[in-house]
Amino acid sequence: MKDAWAGTIPSPWIRGIEATLFTGWVYDFLEPYADELKVGHSYMLRAICASKKKNDRLDARKITDALRCDWFPSCYMAPVEVRELRRVVIFS
Repeated sequence: MKDAWAGTIPSPWIRGIEATLFTGWVYDFLEPYADELKVGHSYMLRAICASKKKNDRLDARKITDALRCDWFPSCYMAPVEVRELRRVVIFS
C-alpha cells in the first residue's frame, strides 16, 4: 500500500506545511493521520524564502522551530467541498 508509511508515524504529532499549489492535496492526505495539521501563510513565511542559505533541511528546521514556539503563521484551510466548488467556478 503506497500510503502505509503515514500510519507508522508515532502519535501525537503536529505538522506544518508551506502553502503551495498542491497544498490542498497534501493536506487532505495527511489530515487523517495528524493530531494537528497547519498550513503556513505564504506571505508571512517569506523569511524562509528570502534567506541567503536556502535548502529543504533548513526550511524544515525553521518551520519546526516556529511550530514548537507557537510562532507558526497559520492560514485558513477551506474544507474539501469549498475548495472543489472554487476549482469548478475558477476553471469553468
